[in-house]
Amino acid sequence: MTLSARQRGDWRRHRIAWGNCVKCPAICEETKVFGRGQFTPDLLFVGIAPGQSEDAMGVPFVGRSGKLLEQCIRSAEERLGEPVRSYFLNLVLCRTYEPPNKNRDPSDAEIANCRPRLERAIKIVDPKAVVRLGQLVQTTLTVPLPMLDLPHPAYVLRGGMKTQEYVVAIAAAVHAMKGDE
Repeated sequence: MTLSARQRGDWRRHRIAWGNCVKCPAICEETKVFGRGQFTPDLLFVGIAPGQSEDAMGVPFVGRSGKLLEQCIRSAEERLGEPVRSYFLNLVLCRTYEPPNKNRDPSDAEIANCRPRLERAIKIVDPKAVVRLGQLVQTTLTVPLPMLDLPHPAYVLRGGMKTQEYVVAIAAAVHAMKGDE
């Protein structure tokens, strides 16, 4: 879907405003990982924080978890017989990790510092529904849109849920959202 002139301008201003953020001194030198996907999506998937691959590439959900999520979305599309327009963001812009290279959940302060950015991004992206990925996102993100909760794809990678069950859960989320139209 093409962006409207308003969306393009809003997104450009948003990236400029947050691109030099230094509110979280412990992580502010990391790459700012904004969002990717189709504007005005059916589903906006919100994860926790960028991982190592996302930090290196500056794009969310491109590591193992993101690849699994994309694969499951494609499988859900096949199951439903229709495309699922998607967009991907995280609670925070910057990678949160402990040296030497272990990801950690963002602190309450880091989440609070990034909340205005996330709320503005959600408004610009303009999704029909938000999929909160993982318990941390489910307990910290509330928006005035339909919200659906799924485990984070990393949970599936760790064996906490079968991939096919995850595909069914994503298809059910799409079906629930489409039922609200």
